Amino acid sequence: MPETHLFHANCICLSGQGILITGPSGSGKTQTSLAVYRRATSSQVSCKLISDDQTLLQVGREPSKLMATCPTEIQGKIEIFGYGIIEDPSIFIDRADVTLVANLVDRKDVGRMAPVEKHNVCGVHLPQLLLPMGNPELSATAIIAAICGHVRL
Repeated sequence: MPETHLFHANCICLSGQGILITGPSGSGKTQTSLAVYRRATSSQVSCKLISDDQTLLQVGREPSKLMATCPTEIQGKIEIFGYGIIEDPSIFIDRADVTLVANLVDRKDVGRMAPVEKHNVCGVHLPQLLLPMGNPELSATAIIAAICGHVRL
């Protein structure tokens, strides 16, 4: 049975692809997830949340596949800073194969162009975007462009 790892991260599924959103506490992972969700769904692009704050990752049968799911205790729930926890299973999906890591970092560590580098997650090397903490709209634009090949306003 494959090993499962718990990560402090959000995960969304955009156009069938899982995006792991990482960063320190308070960096804007939830707001970035919601910004991507809002933009995508308003443009009729498939988008669902998988997990908020904690994500279970499991290496697939193929060593280059990484499956994301949500811990049972928090399935269908999202914490809105300043408000509390909302339960809305309609905006969630059970799982997705992760194809991209969006890492929220200090603005000084973000370049104008996405570096061509991989991020090792559980032994799986995935493309990584370095995005500025605290700027969910800008981060959403970059994530959508990376997955969809264009920008959704």
